[in-house]
Amino acid sequence: MIDEQDLYDLAHQPLGAGGQCRSVGDVFARGQSLRRRRRAMRDVGLVGVVGGLVAAGTLVLSDDRPEVRTGDDGSHPGPTEPTRPAGLEGLPTDMMSCVGTSAADLSVEEVADLALEPTWLPPGMAMYPLGGKQIDRGCLWAEPVLVLRSLAADGSVTGVIRVDAPFWDPTNVASSDWADVATTEVRGTRATPYSGPEDKTWVAAGFTWYAPPNVRWSVEGDGVDEPTMRAFTEALLLDPQPAAGSPVASIDPALVPAGFEIVSQSIGYPVVSGPTVRVWNVVSDDGSCRVRLGDSPRSFVVPSGGDPGDKLVVIRGHDGTAGEDSYGKTILQWEESPEVTAAVMCQVGLDDALQIAESLQPVAPVPPAGGD
Repeated sequence: MIDEQDLYDLAHQPLGAGGQCRSVGDVFARGQSLRRRRRAMRDVGLVGVVGGLVAAGTLVLSDDRPEVRTGDDGSHPGPTEPTRPAGLEGLPTDMMSCVGTSAADLSVEEVADLALEPTWLPPGMAMYPLGGKQIDRGCLWAEPVLVLRSLAADGSVTGVIRVDAPFWDPTNVASSDWADVATTEVRGTRATPYSGPEDKTWVAAGFTWYAPPNVRWSVEGDGVDEPTMRAFTEALLLDPQPAAGSPVASIDPALVPAGFEIVSQSIGYPVVSGPTVRVWNVVSDDGSCRVRLGDSPRSFVVPSGGDPGDKLVVIRGHDGTAGEDSYGKTILQWEESPEVTAAVMCQVGLDDALQIAESLQPVAPVPPAGGD
């Protein structure tokens, strides 16, 4: 998913050589990069952008998209919904192309569980509440079903592998044979590769594929090379609708990549969140610092497990990660509670960022308007 600002950035990329529109492959690769940028929300799917380009006649997809039915009156009611295999009736439906994003303002009272603000700031910095928002992004989200991580001797993250929760995707976007989108083969079927964030300073690899048809799987590795990710992906034991007490994804311990250990594993299908999320933001006057809290894991700035180079830290008594983005901002993220995620993103050093986080206190309620 892509943050609104990321989506704007994607739509305003410069034209290619000679003023020509950028290729589907370039757009797709850029979207993949933005998907894992350190943004606090990832609200709109890339394919929504691609779909807009298709509608404008900029892109042309191949003929292997679902057949469109034509009625006796010449109407086009839309693609035929594929039939779900037995046992997958309960798998949540989510299409890579979100229907859109809308936001509504919320009062402090409506985000009372999120509304915290810092009571300490570095000299010369001022911050003010931007307020609460409810964002409807049209898509569902679930925590990864399997996360592995490797650490250096100093406790910093060197690699993270994530197996995303599977979804039923009736559009099967990956089946569109885009001539300039690279594909490969994993687990006996065609897959699109993952190459990591555009601004990454580490190797990255992974795959998205559909098996059985219309069941979407994604595996991503940051700080992990392609041969390692390919071997890991082939070794996975996957069940999109596991029996009670069984995992969605597992792997023989003997086949876990060297140096990695499992840090989280979903037993049964994970809790699905969306399509709405509530967020609370406090920002500095110059935009160099932001505090964000949300009622969904989607509110995290970086994916589960952190990014290579992040350090594991304790924030407000909770396990968290500390890292730095490509602009030099310190990024802290943690779970304030099982229902609330939090992040501090500031152009300050780690010690000051931690002090800002530790100083967070509930926002004072707005007094009622005066009356008789």
